[in-house]
Amino acid sequence: MLAKFKSARGQLDFVVKWLNANKKENVKWDMGKSVNDKLYFPIADSWRSVEARENDCTERIQIIISIIEDR
Repeated sequence: MLAKFKSARGQLDFVVKWLNANKKENVKWDMGKSVNDKLYFPIADSWRSVEARENDCTERIQIIISIIEDR
């Protein structure tokens, strides 16, 4: 939510660095099964496969990073 405020974006650079430092070896993010608490993720209907979960998590995190970096 803070990323949408232009005044906060410069202060969120540490978030982008932290997110990038926590990518998996396959250059994707995975927030794990426990994160799916009825949040909307853009791609998969189900997180039964690890690949679908990683794709959703990666898509969501890339959106957040692009909002922060869009200055």
